[in-house]
This record gives sequence, C-alpha cells and structure tokens, in this order.
Amino acid sequence: MADKVVLNSEEYNQVSEKLLTRHVLIKTSFETISKEILGMLGENNGFQVDNSTEKVKDLLQVINGDIMPILGSVFDITEKSMENMVNTIVNTDT
Repeated sequence: MADKVVLNSEEYNQVSEKLLTRHVLIKTSFETISKEILGMLGENNGFQVDNSTEKVKDLLQVINGDIMPILGSVFDITEKSMENMVNTIVNTDT
C-alpha cells in the first residue's frame, strides 16, 4: 500500500467543475420544462382536456415544491462530500 495518495488538484478541480455544471444543467432543465408547460396551459387554462390542467399544475407543484429542493440538497451533499474527500486525503498525507 502506498504511503501517500497523489491528489492532482487540477484533476479534482476539473471533476468538481463538471459536477457543478451538471447540477446547474439539471436544475435549469427542470425550471425550463416547468415554465414551458405552464406556458402551454395558456390563458384561462386553455390547454384543458378532461381536467388535465389541474393535474399538470399538480405535477409542476410536485416538481418545483418537492423534487427540486431534494435535488438541490443531494447536489449540495455531493459537492461537500467531494470537498471532504479531498480534505481527508490531504490530512492523511500530511
């Protein structure tokens, strides 16, 4: 077993940046889709077919109110875990 773990900061920074970029992309995609669906509902809920408008609104509420906060928390935990891993390696190697 090696006495030291080689941590290349450039590689870590690249991975960390890619992770953050993907998290932002996922959040932005959900927000864009939500806005587009709301836009399709139109004035006076013109997109209504057998009460689908209420169901679509309920779906959007679940996405925006339940799923997005959970995704945000998971993304934050993932990013902090990466930082903790680096700190653990650095502290172990010193």
